[in-house]
Parts: sequence; structure tokens; C-alpha cells
Amino acid sequence: MPVHALALQGHLIGGRPRAFGSGLRRFLAEVAALGLEIHITELDVDDRKITGALERRDGVVAEIYRTFLDTVLDEPAVTRVTTWGLSDRYTSKAGMFPRPDGQGVRPLPFDADLRPKIVVQALMDALAGAPKRKIRR
Repeated sequence: MPVHALALQGHLIGGRPRAFGSGLRRFLAEVAALGLEIHITELDVDDRKITGALERRDGVVAEIYRTFLDTVLDEPAVTRVTTWGLSDRYTSKAGMFPRPDGQGVRPLPFDADLRPKIVVQALMDALAGAPKRKIRR
């Protein structure tokens, strides 16, 4: 059976230097040169090490989403992006990886009350600014 795509999990960590940039861009280009589509899966941002008020935390998380997506969506072979859920209400990370300060984790686009966070705008901006691509059917 032929392989048509490579999936990369997108579990990102806030509060430390970025682990993506030119090296990731080169890797994605090498995968694309093999004729494969690239799918970003399980995209979320761990906010446990981000300090400050809720608005600051959400802003840092949104900036990480946007920077990461700007990086990966530069590669036209990236044809899918899937988050690791939609709402902080249902994230498995709340039980597995709680914040040390006791505040709830906020790794996803919608809060625990299902209201959109600033991450939603970051996602929309990154997707709108991405180069157009052809999707294999």
C-alpha cells in the first residue's frame, strides 16, 4: 500500500524558546520533495509554564499558534491542520498535566465555557495568509 502523507503531531510548549524555525522548514521541504502531503495533527499549546494574568497567557498561546502555523503553512505540501480538541473544557491535558498554580490549562481555541479565545483569530489569520495549495482528492 503506498504512503501518501506524513502526519506530524503539534504538541507545542509555551514558556520556553521555540523549537521550530528554519530546521522545521527544511524538513518539511524534504518531505514535500518525496511527493507526500503533510498533515499537522493534535495541535495545541501547553501553557503550564506561561506566567501572568489570563489575558497574557492566552496572548502567548495565540502567538505560538500563529508563529508555528506561519512556519508550517509556508510549505504548500501541508494540506491539513487538526487541533487536539476544540475546548479547554474537554481537554485531557487538564487531568494529565495540571498547572502548578492550580489554574486551569488553556491549550485549545475555545475556553471551558466554549467561548472563542484569541487563538481562534490567530488560527484564522494564519490560514488566510497561507499560500494557496492543491489538495489531492
